[in-house]
Amino acid sequence: MTRHPAVRAASVALLGVVLTLASACGGSTPEAEPPAPATATGPGSTPSPTAAFTVPAAAPSGRLEAEVQQSSRDALRGQFQVWLDNGTGAEVVPTTLTYVDPRLTGTRTGERMRTAPPGSHRGFPADLGAPACAAVPAADVPAAGTAAPYVVVATADGEERLEVADPARVIERYVAQRCLELAVADAATIAFGDGLRVTSADGGTGARADLDLVVTPTASATPLRVVAVQGTTLLSGVGGTWPVDVEVGGTGATAEPVRRVLEAHPTRCDPHAVAESGRATIFRVEVVLGTGADARSGLVDVRLGTEAGRQAYDFVAGACWGG
Repeated sequence: MTRHPAVRAASVALLGVVLTLASACGGSTPEAEPPAPATATGPGSTPSPTAAFTVPAAAPSGRLEAEVQQSSRDALRGQFQVWLDNGTGAEVVPTTLTYVDPRLTGTRTGERMRTAPPGSHRGFPADLGAPACAAVPAADVPAAGTAAPYVVVATADGEERLEVADPARVIERYVAQRCLELAVADAATIAFGDGLRVTSADGGTGARADLDLVVTPTASATPLRVVAVQGTTLLSGVGGTWPVDVEVGGTGATAEPVRRVLEAHPTRCDPHAVAESGRATIFRVEVVLGTGADARSGLVDVRLGTEAGRQAYDFVAGACWGG
């Protein structure tokens, strides 16, 4: 697609705004203290009396405890964090932190080793890596008797093995998602074409462009149905979601690549809509793998290629901010 210089300038300006907003909206880390509330003063205002009281500190648990957490930033990096709550009343200086989980292949080593003072809550990031899909049943629920995950915290005084809580089911959800993606990849390749074609230069969300979704079956006998594609903060279908309804693999299904044209428009002419998400060019595709009682359904991520991604930003910039 030939880019008009004005469109390129608008696109660059949009990306600059997005990066600035993303930096401004990055937020504080969980370890940062919240700012003190402002006190209203000024002509005619009467300061409220301040009650002096002390909130009793919680008694130390006497234990070192571990929990799995994951922020959206961690997820984009393919990581999670093991958080240590130091309720021992003494300083803990971990030299290594090793996470062991039968749902993941191998072990995970924590990063950013640092001191955990008494009463502190410290997070140590680790890569998610590859799931052990063979150890997870089709229902994505660990079998009875599966060993519980644990973390080994090594210090100068020795090692301590801790059970790990995961109240948000971070690892379970990751394994279910990644194993589905790998199973889908065995049945077919789902990808977007190399570019984006502008079909209407109307302003704002009235602009239109076409994306090509290509489903290429493998030699797998497992049928795969691609049901629909969800929009993003950058591009979406006129109705929000694109119906696709393509089936490949299995008896009687086509063995040739299947192409669907998705008519797209800017989701919103609002830089915040793009800045608030690192997933502007990652589309969620609804799939059903297999048939009958063994069928598995869910959403897999399909990303625009580098050039198509640039063209998508150009398109939105030109439609929303001129060019």
